[in-house]
Amino acid sequence: MNDLTHTQPRPLAKVLGVSAAASLLLFSVAMGGPLSATVDLPSLVFVGVLTAAILVGTHGFSGAFRSIRTLGFGGTKDDQELAIAFFMHAGGVAVCAGVMGSLLGYVQMLRNLSDPNTIGPAAAVALLTTLYGVAMSIGAFSAAFGVSLQRG
Repeated sequence: MNDLTHTQPRPLAKVLGVSAAASLLLFSVAMGGPLSATVDLPSLVFVGVLTAAILVGTHGFSGAFRSIRTLGFGGTKDDQELAIAFFMHAGGVAVCAGVMGSLLGYVQMLRNLSDPNTIGPAAAVALLTTLYGVAMSIGAFSAAFGVSLQRG
């Protein structure tokens, strides 16, 4: 095995890495306008609920809860393998849910082309679902997957 797969980042490195990534993201968003322009609750709910529904549909309630419990409290080797598979799947599903939301938003936008003033704002909202899916994948699910790998 590669020695890098067993290297655990030090707590300070984790804090600095996450802080730097979050700061860069917030700085980039703030440069383009107010932070509130990147918040759309219906898009966030769509991505979150669709992702959760697909994960529960494929892993069942017990598999989802077992994976999340393993992440927080550890578990057997089988539990850790289940958690790794679950979070790998979750990362991909979140991105797909975001893209699906964007496509639905664009379809709705194209149905209302009679008012050109609504095209820009509608496209921005449609793209937010992709942003939320990518953020969920990277921020929540990839981090959880990394922790699961470190425990394995």
